[in-house]
Amino acid sequence: MSPRLIHGFSLVEVVLALGVAAFCLIAVMGLLSSGLGSNQSAIDQTEAASIARSITGDLRATPATSGTAASISPQFGFSIPAPGQSVPQSYPNVFFFAEGLLPVGSSASSTAAVNASANPFFRADVILTSPSSGRMATTARILVTWPALTNPNPGSPAQNYSGSYEVMTALDRN
Repeated sequence: MSPRLIHGFSLVEVVLALGVAAFCLIAVMGLLSSGLGSNQSAIDQTEAASIARSITGDLRATPATSGTAASISPQFGFSIPAPGQSVPQSYPNVFFFAEGLLPVGSSASSTAAVNASANPFFRADVILTSPSSGRMATTARILVTWPALTNPNPGSPAQNYSGSYEVMTALDRN
């Protein structure tokens, strides 16, 4: 009868295998934080696009008025000037929460709701340009930025923000 040889891994082989596995796990953990950051950025961009789409829909749903009176949008209270009327260089804006995208307040209705205790996440600035006359369309530039409270002043443009989404749209008011 021949002696049986017992085969197995040596301690050196086990240590090397654990070292390679640990190195791979550290690399995967390093990529995980980068992936989570990219995911959050994509979520913020998607929510900003949804806000811009809501504002565009509100502006387009606003009926044109006859004469020189401005129209007021039904949802956010933006004043859309009649063709030929001058538009003051103001920045009407709306602040939004990140959860559910509920508006906090608008420059047309209430600026008191825009404060640190309300803690909005998004700020949408709308800049309207009225045609001088004729059948030209009113244009709206919508800039959605976050975080909202880098510049909480409703009468000035957003600044020092970390993320933004911008869209231009034409409103046929004729």
